[in-house]
Amino acid sequence: MPLPTTPPKPLYTKNVVCYADLETRLIVHKYQNIITPKDTEIMYQWIAEGMQTWFNEDDFRGSIIDFRDVTKFQLGNK
Repeated sequence: MPLPTTPPKPLYTKNVVCYADLETRLIVHKYQNIITPKDTEIMYQWIAEGMQTWFNEDDFRGSIIDFRDVTKFQLGNK
């Protein structure tokens, strides 16, 4: 399956930004502020939807996960 010419709509939330880079064939995840389990769920949901509607695992080389702007990791569901 050829790569599409337009990437999926990026995900922008207060704590997570995700986008597909067509040039490098990488999925970029940028966490910021306080990470919660819900933020991670939202990120994985974005990936799952993208794999169903836009790309498959053979289209991309991998992911970059950037935690540099995280101030705190909230453990568990609160």
